[in-house]
Amino acid sequence: MKYHFDLAGTTTVKASNGSAPLNGTIDAVLDLKTGNYTAALVLKKTTAKLSILGFLPGTADVDFAQVGDTTGTLKDGVLTSSSKVIVKLPSVKLLGVEIAGGPTCVSKTPADIALKSTEAVFNPLKGGPITGTYTIPELKDCGALTAIVNPFAAGPGNVIKANLTR
Repeated sequence: MKYHFDLAGTTTVKASNGSAPLNGTIDAVLDLKTGNYTAALVLKKTTAKLSILGFLPGTADVDFAQVGDTTGTLKDGVLTSSSKVIVKLPSVKLLGVEIAGGPTCVSKTPADIALKSTEAVFNPLKGGPITGTYTIPELKDCGALTAIVNPFAAGPGNVIKANLTR
């Protein structure tokens, strides 16, 4: 059975005490007998607001490229999903001045994003809230300051909180 969901929420960037809005879509095909599904995840470009060294304002334009299908299960009312995305940073600004980024500024490996429904029963006819944590892999080819950008962008402990709606 086919399902389309709109995704809206936020993600935190732990390394720089930042956050970004998330918006996108998920188109899933669910096998009703097994509860397994595959899906296409599309996350729209966004801008993260960062705090470098705890007090310097920065921003990063963020884009995502899905690697393979999102996979998961809907069993006993619990939705789980696993996605892999390459994280792209076309522009990184500190105090409004671009210091890094570009078309080649990407994560060295895909980020593994595991999400799980947060309500007792996920309703595939209505949607519901999902959450999870993930690691932003080390970035490469972001310009002369790549080594300086990585400690404020890459790392574990990032959180996604979102809602899926039909």
